[in-house]
Amino acid sequence: MNGAAGKAAMGRPAFMATIGVLAALATVSFALLLAMGGEDDFPWAFALVMWMFATGLSQAGICFTAVMRLSKAEFARVFYRVGEVMTLAFLPFAFIGFGLIFACGRESLLYWLNYSGDLSPWLNEDFLLWRHLVAMAAFYGLSVLYFLWGLLPDCADERAASGNSLCRACWRGLAAWRRRADMFKLQRRLFYSSFFILLFYVISNSFVAWDFGMMLVKHYHSSIYPMYFIQGINLAGCGALLLMTALLWRCEGLREWFDRGRVKQMGILITSFSLLWLYMFWAQFFVSWFADLPHEYGVVSKQMYGHYQPYFWTMVSCMFFLPLLCGIFAWVKRSWPAMLLLSAVIVAGFWINRYLLVMSVLSGDHAPFMVVSEWLIAIAALSAWLFLALVMYRSLPMISQWQIRHYASEKKIEAAA
Repeated sequence: MNGAAGKAAMGRPAFMATIGVLAALATVSFALLLAMGGEDDFPWAFALVMWMFATGLSQAGICFTAVMRLSKAEFARVFYRVGEVMTLAFLPFAFIGFGLIFACGRESLLYWLNYSGDLSPWLNEDFLLWRHLVAMAAFYGLSVLYFLWGLLPDCADERAASGNSLCRACWRGLAAWRRRADMFKLQRRLFYSSFFILLFYVISNSFVAWDFGMMLVKHYHSSIYPMYFIQGINLAGCGALLLMTALLWRCEGLREWFDRGRVKQMGILITSFSLLWLYMFWAQFFVSWFADLPHEYGVVSKQMYGHYQPYFWTMVSCMFFLPLLCGIFAWVKRSWPAMLLLSAVIVAGFWINRYLLVMSVLSGDHAPFMVVSEWLIAIAALSAWLFLALVMYRSLPMISQWQIRHYASEKKIEAAA
C-alpha cells in the first residue's frame, strides 16, 4: 500500500463515522421537529427544494453513465461506477422524501388541491401520487438492473471469501449469475437499456418539473420548462460526479485512475452543458418577455427583480458565467483542484436554481437557512446520501476493469509509439 492509499485507509473510518453520526442526529432531530411542530408549521417548501435538489443531482449520475455508454466515450469509463452509485445511494431517500411531501406537505404547496370547481383529470391527487411513483419505480428499478448488469463481470469468486455473511452471500449469488451470463449479450443489454434509462429519467423529471415547479403558479404554461429543469440537472450532475470522484479517490486511494486527460474531458463537457443550460433559459425567457405574457414573464421577473435579485444573479454566475470563463483556459480544465472548486460552485448555483423555482412563488421575502428546521432538512438529506454512497464505495469494486480494458490497451499502444 502506497503512502496516499495508507493515509486514505486510516482516515476513512473516522470520516465515515462522522458522516454517519451527523446523518443520524439530523434525521432524528428532523423527525422530532416534524412530530412536535405539526404539519402546518413545518417548512415544506424548503423540504421540496432539498428533495428536488438531491433527487435530481443523484439521478444525473447513472444518466451520465448511460449517455457516455451510448456515445462510446472512452474517457468516461472510470466514472461509470461512481455515477451509478451516486444514483442508487439516494434511492430510498427519494421515495421517503416524496412520500413525506405528498402525505404531509401537499396542502401547503399545491394551491389547486383546494379548488372546489371542476378540475382536469391531470389535477387529481391520486393520479399525482401514482404517476410519480410509477415513473420513479420504473427509473430506479431499471437503474438497479443496469447497475447489476455492469457489476457482473467484476464479480470474481474470491470476493465471496471476505466480509460479513450478507456480503458473502450476495457475492456468491452474483458470481453464480456471472457464470451463467453471456458477456456479449450482457454488453448489448447494457447498451440498449441505456436508452430506457434516459427515457424514464426524462419522464420522471418532467413530472417533477410540471407538478412541483410550473404548477405552483396559476395559469403558468411553458413548453420549454421541463427541458430547462432537466438541463440544470445535467450540468450540476457533472459537477457532483467530479466531487464524488474526488471523495472516492481520497477515501479509497484510487487517485491514479483519474488523470488530467479525463478531468479535461469532463471540463469540456461541463462548459458545453453550461452553454446549453443558458440556451434553455433564454428560450423560456425570451418568448414570454418579448410577447409580454404576464402569466409567464411574471414568474421569471419575481426571480430577476426585488428580493430574489441577488440570488438570481448569483445563480446565473455560478451556472454560466464562471463555467464559461473557466472553460476558456485549458489549464483550468486540466487541474483537479480548479475543476473541483468550479464543480462546487456549479452545484451551489444549482441549489439556488431549485430554491428560486419554489420559494420565489410561495414566499415574497424568504431567506434560506434562517431557521433550525431548514438546516436539519439539508443536513439530514445530504449526509444520509453521502454516508450510504461511502458504504457502497467501500463495498464494491469502483473501477470496472472489464469496461476500461480497451481504454488501457490504447494507452499502452500510444506509450509504445
